[in-house]
This record gives sequence, C-alpha cells and structure tokens, in this order.
Amino acid sequence: MQALRRLGTPSAATLIIGDNPAATNTTGAARLSMPLVLVATHAQADVASLAELFDPEPVAAVPVAVNIA
Repeated sequence: MQALRRLGTPSAATLIIGDNPAATNTTGAARLSMPLVLVATHAQADVASLAELFDPEPVAAVPVAVNIA
C-alpha cells in the first residue's frame, strides 16, 4: 500500500510483475485488486521473459492479457 501511495496510482491501474505463483505474488495482487503478470518458465507463467511484452517496432497500442488472481 505504501508503494501505491508513493506512486499516486490506484491499485487497479498498477501492474504487478512477479515470478512467484505461490502466495507472495498472487495473494498480494488479489488482496489489492491489482493486475498481475507472472514472468518465469513454470507452467503458470504468463510470459517467459519481459521482452515478450514489448514489440521492438510498435505500431499501435495492443492490450496485454494479464492474470488477475
């Protein structure tokens, strides 16, 4: 909560990027109603690398599906 206050953004508009599908990332995101992207090579990961979220030559904004736990 302190980080959100310092950022000045609402929880629903602030993305958590984590690598742990266990309680640490998913529970925290769920408690604060924050979108979560899991980055890792395990089966529950949304992407294997943050690079997958970025297009080197973006032409238009594309919504990114996130795991909201």
